[in-house]
Amino acid sequence: MARRIPPLNQLRAFEAAARRESFRRAGDELGVTHAAISHQVKALEAFLGVKLFNRMTRAVSLTKEAAAYYPILRNALDSIEDGTVRLLRHKETKTLKISVVPTLATRWLIPRMSRFNTVNPDIVLQLDVGIELVNFDCSDVDLAIRHGSGDWEGLIAHRLFPEEILPVCSPSLFKKYREPKEPADLLEFTLLGANARKCEWPRWFEAAGMKNIEPPHVLHYPTQALALDAAVGGLGIALADPILVTDDVTNARLQCPFNIKVSNLKGYHLVYAKSAILDPKVTVFHAWLKDELVAKSAANEPAPAMLNREN
Repeated sequence: MARRIPPLNQLRAFEAAARRESFRRAGDELGVTHAAISHQVKALEAFLGVKLFNRMTRAVSLTKEAAAYYPILRNALDSIEDGTVRLLRHKETKTLKISVVPTLATRWLIPRMSRFNTVNPDIVLQLDVGIELVNFDCSDVDLAIRHGSGDWEGLIAHRLFPEEILPVCSPSLFKKYREPKEPADLLEFTLLGANARKCEWPRWFEAAGMKNIEPPHVLHYPTQALALDAAVGGLGIALADPILVTDDVTNARLQCPFNIKVSNLKGYHLVYAKSAILDPKVTVFHAWLKDELVAKSAANEPAPAMLNREN
């Protein structure tokens, strides 16, 4: 079925006249006469079957129907303009700017970026590391990878993988202190976490069979990346998804004292504005991310080294 959309020239004339409250000023903006604006508005009124303006000697005002129609049209034209600007900009640049949370950037994405560069030599990845969700309307960031539930209003979010967390620590930690025999023994150690994830250790202990546990020795860091760095440095035991510590485990920087995983009810998502769909580089990067995650499963990357315990 054909869309019931008025001609674009009529919509542009109406939007400019409504915003400037004048046919003359709208004509100056669009480079036409005020008579041409009046003609386009009359044609739009005929198409819609409603009066849009109260016409006065030196100005115009919106009717009730037009006042309801105007913000809808303005948002639609803004989206078209934003998408057009992005498309024209991306035709001229080979750079794809990505905002990434620190943990995923340092422990998963950066070690794999050379593979992206090999298969996509014409695209330059530029990373912007941070934890705040990007305002794509006033930023040059093309897309973001964020941790959360994925329900960011007005944005497109593709879930990359859900997050399951389990304890990780440096192998050197148990050379200094008594090796834990059961999950409750972890309460004797310094536990590491992120400020935004303070509920994770109580939830892990509950999954291990201990309800209503508030660990006495928890040191919280501004980000999970810092907490994992502290774990690598032997300062305590952190919680992490095995996907994010595969390289650390393979290189014996981390190990897992207990193979007890718990979902934190969130995951990692690729996030971008709706207008970014027009950018082929976004499509290429999304496809590469999916291929990397599929290849990881197919290749059966090494699971975190355990201390021979499952409970």
